[in-house]
Amino acid sequence: MCFSSGLKTFIYYNILLTFGDNMSKINKKDFDRKDPKNPNYSQLEYDLYAKLDMTIRKNYVTEKFEIARRSTGIMIYQGTLERMVEIANELEGEENTIVRK
Repeated sequence: MCFSSGLKTFIYYNILLTFGDNMSKINKKDFDRKDPKNPNYSQLEYDLYAKLDMTIRKNYVTEKFEIARRSTGIMIYQGTLERMVEIANELEGEENTIVRK
């Protein structure tokens, strides 16, 4: 299932992403489901602005979160979800995503 809001697209499977004040809120639990086609990664991918061609995903081999190129799957950054959201906000030029507690 795919949901679009402005320039952001969220691909999810039975996961609720909360919006308010133009802020996207994501949670570590949102990434708990493995992708059946590629179980090394989470089924959820949180896409950054389309022009950046990047997404946040969880790598189940390293147990870390990544920002990767959507077109190639190549990992660009790796770390905690909080750090990936910080980097995403920097890349997008605005703080429009936060980690839900």
